[in-house]
Amino acid sequence: MSEKIPGWEAIFVGKDLEADLLKPLLMDNGIQAQVLSTQGRGFTLNAGNVLEDYTVFVPEEQADEARRVVSAFFQRY
Repeated sequence: MSEKIPGWEAIFVGKDLEADLLKPLLMDNGIQAQVLSTQGRGFTLNAGNVLEDYTVFVPEEQADEARRVVSAFFQRY
C-alpha cells in the first residue's frame, strides 16, 4: 500500500476527504488511527489533491476490526 510504520498496518489508501472521515470513525470505535500522505498536505495545497493519496494506518492488532469498520462505512455510503 504505502510506506511502512513499524507495528502499524495500512488499511486504506485514498483521497484526503475519505481518509479524514475514516480517522475519527475508527477512533470512535476504539481503534487508533494515523493518516499520512506521500507528499505532505502542503504539497496538495499548491498542486491539488488530485496528485495525492492518503494512507490510513492502524495498530497491527486492530487491523481486522478496522477493516470491518471501514467496510461497513463504505457499504452504507
